[in-house]
Amino acid sequence: MVKRVIKNKIKKDLFLIYVVYFSRAAVYLLLLPLLIRRLDEGWALVAVILSFIQISVTAIEFGFGVSATRSVAQNADSTPLLKEIVSSIIFLQCMIFLGVVIVSVPLIYLPMVQNTNHFLLIILIIFFQGVTPLWFLKGVEDLVFLTISEVLSRIVTLFVVYFFVNSVDDIDIVYLAYFMGAIIPTLASYGYILNKYTYGIEIPKTFKVTIDRMKGGFLFFSVRMSGMFVGVGGSLILGTAGYMKMAGAFAIAERILSGIRSILVPAWDVLFPKAVSLLSSNSKEADKFKKKSTIAMIIFSLLIGIMLFLTASPIVLYFSGETNENIVSIVRIMSIVPLIVSVINGFGLNYLVTNGRDKSFSFSIFLGAFTYLILLKFLVSYGDAYINLNLLAYSNIISLILSMALVLFFLKKAS
Repeated sequence: MVKRVIKNKIKKDLFLIYVVYFSRAAVYLLLLPLLIRRLDEGWALVAVILSFIQISVTAIEFGFGVSATRSVAQNADSTPLLKEIVSSIIFLQCMIFLGVVIVSVPLIYLPMVQNTNHFLLIILIIFFQGVTPLWFLKGVEDLVFLTISEVLSRIVTLFVVYFFVNSVDDIDIVYLAYFMGAIIPTLASYGYILNKYTYGIEIPKTFKVTIDRMKGGFLFFSVRMSGMFVGVGGSLILGTAGYMKMAGAFAIAERILSGIRSILVPAWDVLFPKAVSLLSSNSKEADKFKKKSTIAMIIFSLLIGIMLFLTASPIVLYFSGETNENIVSIVRIMSIVPLIVSVINGFGLNYLVTNGRDKSFSFSIFLGAFTYLILLKFLVSYGDAYINLNLLAYSNIISLILSMALVLFFLKKAS
């Protein structure tokens, strides 16, 4: 009976969170071709800014998607503790946001931002995307409200771009559309949480509480930031180095891979908190659950990677409006990414993190991302003679394989 209830709950949560992510992916699939074709040369500029936004949002999230989700899952029946968790996380994210604003000031002087209004919209997008409380709703396993608000916000974003963005002169409308897509689910979700779960927020009682929350999130912050950099860092580095045409091309491949990886993210968002919850009550059931979920996700990601490799050409044609062989080649090279990421998450999250070896997992991801940064900087520093989109793609794969090897090494060492 208990097993049936758990399975039904997992299926329901998995379905709801897949609706959230598939709404993002569906809008992404429709939105990206519109931006690429209508903005033309302006796409590269917007792509670099969007990469910057994603990295900044990851900074504000600060790893709470894992650490705070785990805390909420462990204290879901205690309203005072939930209020304390939400309050301290909001406080920390606002402090981090101020730091992001200071770091972002030089954006005003970049041609891709163009004016102060663009800068303000970019900052607001970063804030509202960064503080979205998906981590809390995952922890209490209540995703219905977030699902509805997320789907509606994505439709609004697509509607605005489809009807009002027609050329590179409409870049301000692009930022406005993303802003509207960020603010709707964030405000709606916090209103829902405050009314149903925490009944308000409070100023953290002691500075120690805030520091403890920051320590809890730091390791996962390094993991998320490293993973995000591996995901969008190539186009960002190319763009800031002045290779805008190459940045635009590489960004298309990165966004295609991001869309594919978004299919896998929802499963881990449901499976990880469930593994933590089971581990605290039934270690034998937790072991079975972790094994089955890891194997299932690895097989699933392998099939996705094969399909991506075989259909790379029509996928690129759909997104860019032409069969660009350079982009097709990058996508095929990086079609192994979903499999590697699932191996890393399966053994890293399900085994290292749930068993308290957060530092080993964090180090593995960080070292991979640092390797990618070094390789990118080397290729960019030596200019046209060394910059090759295929080499950038192989650098990405090398960094992920290094992270995977370290995760498996630490797992074997711990067993």
